[in-house]
Amino acid sequence: MKLVVLDASVAIKWYVREDNSDEALELLDAKLLFFAPDLLFVEVAGALIRQHREYHQLTEDDVRRSIGDVLRAGIEVIPSRTLLSRAVEIALALGHLVRDCFYLALAERWESVMITADLQLIEKARRANLEKYVIALANVGEII
Repeated sequence: MKLVVLDASVAIKWYVREDNSDEALELLDAKLLFFAPDLLFVEVAGALIRQHREYHQLTEDDVRRSIGDVLRAGIEVIPSRTLLSRAVEIALALGHLVRDCFYLALAERWESVMITADLQLIEKARRANLEKYVIALANVGEII
Protein backbone atom coordinates (compact mmCIF):
# COMPACT_ATOMS: atom_id res chain seq x y z
CA MET A 1 0.00 0.00 0.00
CA LYS A 2 1.43 3.37 -1.00
CA LEU A 3 1.53 6.19 1.52
CA VAL A 4 0.37 9.59 0.21
CA VAL A 5 -0.33 12.94 1.80
CA LEU A 6 -3.86 14.08 1.12
CA ASP A 7 -4.37 17.82 0.65
CA ALA A 8 -7.67 19.42 1.68
CA SER A 9 -8.09 20.69 -1.90
CA VAL A 10 -8.47 17.06 -2.94
CA ALA A 11 -10.66 15.85 -0.06
CA ILE A 12 -13.20 18.62 -0.68
CA LYS A 13 -13.67 17.30 -4.22
CA TRP A 14 -15.11 14.10 -2.74
CA TYR A 15 -18.16 16.14 -1.73
CA VAL A 16 -18.30 19.09 -4.13
CA ARG A 17 -18.40 18.68 -7.92
CA GLU A 18 -15.45 20.64 -9.32
CA ASP A 19 -12.71 20.11 -11.89
CA ASN A 20 -10.94 16.81 -11.19
CA SER A 21 -13.62 15.53 -8.81
CA ASP A 22 -13.60 12.24 -10.70
CA GLU A 23 -9.87 11.84 -10.10
CA ALA A 24 -10.37 12.64 -6.41
CA LEU A 25 -13.06 9.97 -6.15
CA GLU A 26 -10.77 7.42 -7.85
CA LEU A 27 -8.36 7.84 -4.95
CA LEU A 28 -10.95 6.35 -2.60
CA ASP A 29 -10.80 3.04 -4.48
CA ALA A 30 -7.01 3.01 -4.88
CA LYS A 31 -4.65 1.06 -2.66
CA LEU A 32 -3.40 4.16 -0.86
CA LEU A 33 -2.79 5.01 2.76
CA PHE A 34 -3.73 8.64 3.35
CA PHE A 35 -1.80 10.83 5.77
CA ALA A 36 -2.57 14.48 6.53
CA PRO A 37 -1.84 17.13 9.11
CA ASP A 38 -4.67 17.49 11.62
CA LEU A 39 -5.67 20.81 10.09
CA LEU A 40 -7.11 18.93 7.09
CA PHE A 41 -10.40 18.49 8.94
CA VAL A 42 -10.69 22.19 9.76
CA GLU A 43 -9.95 23.14 6.16
CA VAL A 44 -12.46 20.65 4.75
CA ALA A 45 -15.16 21.76 7.21
CA GLY A 46 -14.55 25.41 6.31
CA ALA A 47 -14.77 24.68 2.59
CA LEU A 48 -17.97 22.65 2.99
CA ILE A 49 -19.63 25.39 5.04
CA ARG A 50 -18.54 27.96 2.45
CA GLN A 51 -20.11 25.81 -0.29
CA HIS A 52 -23.32 25.78 1.73
CA ARG A 53 -23.46 29.46 2.72
CA GLU A 54 -21.98 31.25 -0.28
CA TYR A 55 -22.62 28.95 -3.24
CA HIS A 56 -25.69 27.02 -2.02
CA GLN A 57 -24.19 23.87 -3.52
CA LEU A 58 -24.66 21.86 -0.31
CA THR A 59 -27.48 21.63 2.21
CA GLU A 60 -26.82 21.62 5.95
CA ASP A 61 -27.46 17.87 5.93
CA ASP A 62 -24.93 17.47 3.08
CA VAL A 63 -22.35 19.31 5.19
CA ARG A 64 -23.02 17.13 8.24
CA ARG A 65 -22.94 13.92 6.21
CA SER A 66 -19.72 14.94 4.44
CA ILE A 67 -18.01 15.76 7.73
CA GLY A 68 -18.96 12.33 9.06
CA ASP A 69 -17.62 10.71 5.90
CA VAL A 70 -14.27 12.48 6.01
CA LEU A 71 -13.84 11.59 9.67
CA ARG A 72 -14.39 7.92 8.76
CA ALA A 73 -12.17 7.99 5.65
CA GLY A 74 -9.25 6.29 7.40
CA ILE A 75 -6.90 9.25 7.11
CA GLU A 76 -3.90 8.94 9.43
CA VAL A 77 -3.54 12.27 11.20
CA ILE A 78 -0.24 13.90 12.12
CA PRO A 79 -0.25 16.72 14.70
CA SER A 80 0.46 20.04 13.00
CA ARG A 81 2.80 21.10 15.82
CA THR A 82 5.28 18.42 14.73
CA LEU A 83 5.35 19.98 11.26
CA LEU A 84 5.18 23.65 12.20
CA SER A 85 8.87 24.59 12.03
CA ARG A 86 9.40 23.00 8.62
CA ALA A 87 6.06 24.30 7.29
CA VAL A 88 7.11 27.84 8.23
CA GLU A 89 10.48 27.40 6.51
CA ILE A 90 8.77 26.11 3.36
CA ALA A 91 6.22 28.95 3.43
CA LEU A 92 9.00 31.51 3.72
CA ALA A 93 10.99 29.89 0.92
CA LEU A 94 7.99 29.59 -1.42
CA GLY A 95 6.19 32.81 -0.52
CA HIS A 96 3.08 30.71 0.02
CA LEU A 97 0.39 30.28 2.70
CA VAL A 98 1.77 28.40 5.67
CA ARG A 99 -1.34 26.21 6.05
CA ASP A 100 -0.70 24.67 2.62
CA CYS A 101 2.94 24.08 3.48
CA PHE A 102 2.05 21.70 6.34
CA TYR A 103 1.07 19.12 3.73
CA LEU A 104 4.30 19.62 1.83
CA ALA A 105 6.33 19.38 5.06
CA LEU A 106 4.59 16.08 5.85
CA ALA A 107 5.32 14.66 2.38
CA GLU A 108 8.94 15.67 2.73
CA ARG A 109 9.23 14.17 6.24
CA TRP A 110 7.79 10.82 5.12
CA GLU A 111 9.59 10.85 1.73
CA SER A 112 6.17 10.59 0.15
CA VAL A 113 4.09 12.61 -2.27
CA MET A 114 1.37 15.15 -1.60
CA ILE A 115 -1.67 15.02 -3.89
CA THR A 116 -3.07 18.50 -4.44
CA ALA A 117 -5.31 20.48 -6.75
CA ASP A 118 -3.36 23.66 -5.93
CA LEU A 119 -1.46 24.33 -9.17
CA GLN A 120 0.13 27.47 -7.74
CA LEU A 121 1.68 25.47 -4.91
CA ILE A 122 2.92 22.84 -7.35
CA GLU A 123 4.67 25.50 -9.45
CA LYS A 124 6.25 27.10 -6.39
CA ALA A 125 7.43 23.71 -5.15
CA ARG A 126 8.96 23.03 -8.55
CA ARG A 127 10.91 26.29 -8.45
CA ALA A 128 12.19 25.43 -4.95
CA ASN A 129 13.31 21.92 -5.98
CA LEU A 130 10.57 20.29 -3.89
CA GLU A 131 8.62 18.94 -6.88
CA LYS A 132 9.35 15.32 -6.01
CA TYR A 133 7.02 15.74 -3.02
CA VAL A 134 4.02 17.04 -4.99
CA ILE A 135 1.71 15.66 -7.64
CA ALA A 136 -1.25 17.35 -9.28
CA LEU A 137 -4.61 15.70 -8.76
CA ALA A 138 -5.08 15.71 -12.54
CA ASN A 139 -1.98 13.45 -12.81
CA VAL A 140 -2.89 11.07 -10.02
CA GLY A 141 -3.15 8.19 -12.49
CA GLU A 142 0.66 8.13 -12.39
CA ILE A 143 0.64 6.82 -8.82
CA ILE A 144 -2.49 4.65 -8.59
